[in-house]
Amino acid sequence: MKKAAIHKRIVAAVRVCLYLFSCVGRGVLALVVYQTDPFPEKMVRFEKHGQSRWIPYHAVSGNLLE
Repeated sequence: MKKAAIHKRIVAAVRVCLYLFSCVGRGVLALVVYQTDPFPEKMVRFEKHGQSRWIPYHAVSGNLLE
């Protein structure tokens, strides 16, 4: 193989590694920010038709909680 071809492959491999590390880094950063939220949002468990889910308290109107 010529030097140029080897160089192109190395550059491509480095780009792939940097892309993967940036994706992992973003995920870790998002997880850290989520876990250390200084103002955690109050959540309410909402059940309807046998299914339940958690929704933000501010999104619930008064008549749903009664």
